[in-house]
Amino acid sequence: MVVQETLQTRTATLAGKSKNKFRNVFKSYQSKLHKKAVKIANEILVEYPGHADTLAMKALTYNSMGKTEESLKLSKIAVKNNFSSFVAWHVLGIVYRSQSNYHESARCFHVAYTLEPEDLVIMTDLANIQLQLRDFNEYTKLRNKILQSKQSNQGNWLTFAMAAHLSGNYNKAIKILDSLENTGALDSDKVKDYEKSDIIMYKHQIIEETGDYQAAFDGLQSRQEEIVDKLTLYLKYADLHMKLGRFDEAENIFRSLLNRNPENHELHKGLLKSMHIIEGDFSIYNPEVNPEVAQTIVDMYDAFVEKYPRSRTCKLIRLNFSTGDNFKNLLEEYLIPSFTRAVPSTFKSINYLYKGAEKVTLIEEVLKNLEECLNNDNKFPNEELEEPPTSILFLNYFLAQHYNKLGNELAMTYIDKCIEHTPTVVEFFVTKAGIQKALGNFEEASDLMETARNMDLADRYLNAKSTKYLLRADRVEKAREVMSIYTKVVRSDAPLNNIFEMQVVWYEIAEAESYLRLGEIGKALEKLVNVEKHFLQYIDDQFDFHGYSIRKKTIYAYYHTLRFEDEIFGKGEYVKAAEHIVRIYLNIYDDPTIKRKKRTKNNQQNKPVRRGRGNQKNNQKEKENIPEKLLSTKKPLVHATRHLERLVQYAGEKLETHLLAYQVYIRRGKFLLSLRSLNRAAEFGINEEIQNMIQDFKSKVEGELEELDPTVAKIIQSEIANYD
Repeated sequence: MVVQETLQTRTATLAGKSKNKFRNVFKSYQSKLHKKAVKIANEILVEYPGHADTLAMKALTYNSMGKTEESLKLSKIAVKNNFSSFVAWHVLGIVYRSQSNYHESARCFHVAYTLEPEDLVIMTDLANIQLQLRDFNEYTKLRNKILQSKQSNQGNWLTFAMAAHLSGNYNKAIKILDSLENTGALDSDKVKDYEKSDIIMYKHQIIEETGDYQAAFDGLQSRQEEIVDKLTLYLKYADLHMKLGRFDEAENIFRSLLNRNPENHELHKGLLKSMHIIEGDFSIYNPEVNPEVAQTIVDMYDAFVEKYPRSRTCKLIRLNFSTGDNFKNLLEEYLIPSFTRAVPSTFKSINYLYKGAEKVTLIEEVLKNLEECLNNDNKFPNEELEEPPTSILFLNYFLAQHYNKLGNELAMTYIDKCIEHTPTVVEFFVTKAGIQKALGNFEEASDLMETARNMDLADRYLNAKSTKYLLRADRVEKAREVMSIYTKVVRSDAPLNNIFEMQVVWYEIAEAESYLRLGEIGKALEKLVNVEKHFLQYIDDQFDFHGYSIRKKTIYAYYHTLRFEDEIFGKGEYVKAAEHIVRIYLNIYDDPTIKRKKRTKNNQQNKPVRRGRGNQKNNQKEKENIPEKLLSTKKPLVHATRHLERLVQYAGEKLETHLLAYQVYIRRGKFLLSLRSLNRAAEFGINEEIQNMIQDFKSKVEGELEELDPTVAKIIQSEIANYD
């Protein structure tokens, strides 16, 4: 007998065997026996057609099986069948969450919470979504309620403290952590040393953020025996000493830490700051200082080199600040042992010195002197023993890189000498490829890099390097073939299909740039959009840590992870990809026919790699449609604006961001936003490009002023007058 679906069957309370079956559905789902759970759910639905809670559990099971479309459809039906079912709303929220639709998920969890306000699982799920969306005020309220519901759980104390901290209520966060410690919970044998250490560090991080540096220092000092990570502790001591104006104490800490690791750049920077030698944020190798300060640093690092004779960092810092004959002597002292030992990375270690013309001249004088000495009697200056044949070889290698840096054609002469002398050294071919690339001979450069790769097929670095060079030469198919050597081939028609899964951002950007040069705008856009997807995935990935980090009590590291995630869209790879995307959509808006344009170039000399068997035509056709779909937009400026807004928010310190912002907003007729972008770009200094933008803005706004709101027109006239 078939039971008809009615309102009663949708909202009925299960009884008897059906109630037990529903429990078995839940148990099977928890045990990951998905097929069994679906089978039992179907049995219930025969007796109670359209039963909301059963449909919800079936949808949840489908979601775990990867059937996302079916699960979303079923969970919506479950909610429709019984709007008062907190189970149905909760499941719909879980399905939305699995699809990274956090706003819809939060809405569904909130309805479920309203229907069942004491359910701890629903409250926890909603709280985690609120944290993901950075809704700190609501997150704090809910975490407070969760703590009141279950005070025996240490994680509830920690999350409530973090909620108060993130919402800006520092004193409340400190009191919560104090209350947790007063319960004696952290002294339990179940709490590991590193867990307790992390909580202590986090508490004093909050105290520091209140501005009470002395209290933070005293608190850490009184509990230093409980803190496991001593390096982080001592660095925090030094930082607090400097904030309190106790620079001598900070200097002593940095000096003691240098005894452990004299190669740590951050320790050297901290030392120089604590001694008031250099202020602000700077690179250890390229700060601008006056001659007196430079001599002070050289004298100090003379002592360090004597104390740490094997420290390369100390020698390089001393080289950076030395001048004249002293620089030449120190450079000679640094280079000679490296040439004798045949160290290939010598040039890279002093590459930073080439930013000043004076030092470039001195470097060349030293190199020519060393070359002359070796050619005359095979000895370096002031050396009694003759040098092995590798000394002149690696001096020539250094000279090749030196002249390549200067853009001098002698680079090719010296690298050819090296290859002629020893044609089996991989680095020589890599450098020659770099020289050809600098000359603009990209195909010759890629051929040379392929030669280097074939000399050591097990070297992944050479594989990646060759791929980059092939892409720069726009030999995309060959680059794919080379890259696929170290990727797992899942489909024979897509040897690089797991490059996306592996999130190899550098490759996707390089391939996109190659497609742009080839006129394959759609394919370029596809790769750049993939980069955006990776960064969105990074944001999604943090969700798993909302619960994990609290369970493991690594709250100090977790807090810094959240702060890192807040700034992730300002990272170089994303910014580069987003800039390309904005430019592409601007070009499409200016010239819609660009979608059909394609640069003619013979790029078929290398066939795509194919492995495995089977007919993959449908998959390939679907993949080929992606670029067309991306290009088919009728609102390119809308897409450009979406990416631009993220750049303005996270990469506002870059000139290029505001230049692009002007180009987008002026095309949209947003004159105030265009003016804002123009003003921000002008803050970097008015060059020819910005001057042209000013004239462009004046010409375009001139005929529109009468149509604008009088207040807006007045603002624009006032601001434009500043550029007259």
